[in-house]
Amino acid sequence: MSSKAQRRGSGYRRKRKRFHANQYTRKVSDTLDVDCISASAKKLCKENYIDKKVRNSNQSNGYRMINIDILLSELSKYLICPNCNTKAVLKENILYGLISEFYLECHSCSTLTTFKSSSVIASSKGYEVNTRITYAIRAVGLGFCGIKNFCTAMDLPPAVSQKSYERMLQKINLASREVADDSMKNAAKEEVSASGSNEICVSGDGTWKTRGHTSRIGVCSVIGDVTGKVIDVAVLSSCCKGCEKWRGPKSGHSYEQWKLKHQPHCVKNHIGSLPVNCK
Repeated sequence: MSSKAQRRGSGYRRKRKRFHANQYTRKVSDTLDVDCISASAKKLCKENYIDKKVRNSNQSNGYRMINIDILLSELSKYLICPNCNTKAVLKENILYGLISEFYLECHSCSTLTTFKSSSVIASSKGYEVNTRITYAIRAVGLGFCGIKNFCTAMDLPPAVSQKSYERMLQKINLASREVADDSMKNAAKEEVSASGSNEICVSGDGTWKTRGHTSRIGVCSVIGDVTGKVIDVAVLSSCCKGCEKWRGPKSGHSYEQWKLKHQPHCVKNHIGSLPVNCK
């Protein structure tokens, strides 16, 4: 036993280190003009700025979760018919997914005014709230069953059907690709501008869809050295859900016809016995 341990005695307990918070979140200015020295610091600075901006905002927009019984009962206390100035009642009719149609009904003059709980996306002709919940569930790594479980646990109306869910996924996929392509093009221009030359320095990174080394889908990314933004990505897949739908023998005239139609939509672009990697 060392002399230092002898001086401590048997009842000595080592002092716990005191947490002094993250070094990049101690002093953050109101703007993003902070001299951040790493990618993590930049993210923390940006998150703190966004959180402060949201907390200081008093704008009433976006979506909320509210008990519909409380909403209808409270609003009905103060609603007046615009035609006869008598009391009116607000009622709800569930249309499709999370969309509700509210109607203001007056029993005196039979006035009926309706409005929906969500706007319609002009490009897709679909309701925004149904598209949003589909995108949100996919963003956290869940699927159609995740939407059903979430709606059940939160006592929300039944979710959209499986076919509607798949149609919305296709539209979200197309929109996400367009946004990603535009973002990477802008990132490449910023990197060239910051470097002052077309010969830029980049780094590569890779990830898998699932944990471990047995994933059949991998992603490679090229990141600019100066801006730290993604310039290009590539997805490698050794499987295709569309190919798995074919149940018959992989030979014959019918199979060749099906394969010819499926080929433009096949996402399998990696062949090999090893798992997909990004090296």
